[in-house]
Order: sequence, then C-alpha cells, then structure tokens
Amino acid sequence: MAKVNLKFGKITPFGGIFPVRRLFPRYMGPVIDNVLGLRCTSFGYQYSEIFGSLSSVYLCGGDSYHHYFCET
Repeated sequence: MAKVNLKFGKITPFGGIFPVRRLFPRYMGPVIDNVLGLRCTSFGYQYSEIFGSLSSVYLCGGDSYHHYFCET
C-alpha cells in the first residue's frame, strides 16, 4: 500500500518550478550561452535567461507564448 504524506502548508501550482529555476542557470545556462553566444550588454538579458523564462511558462502550464513574438 502507498504511503501518503499530509502537507498542511500552502500548496501552489508553481511549487515544483522553483527548484528547476534554481538549477537551470547552473547547468543549462552556460551551455545555451556558449552555443548561441553572449548578447550585447545593452539588451539587458542573455539568451539563457530568456530561454529559462520561456521554459518556465511552458512548465507552469502555459500553452502558448507566440503572441509575445508575433504581430497581431
């Protein structure tokens, strides 16, 4: 029989994304920046940060973020 743990703290749908967001810059960030290169400092964000944010949208249940990039 499966063992069930009761949790009385506040549970959010984003609870599992925080460990991923903490580990992403450490492991995937350097790979993305090495492959795509570094952006100019005047843009403010590197490719790894942009990719990490977009992947968080997907992992949290976002089904579409193309409207951020496409003209309407």
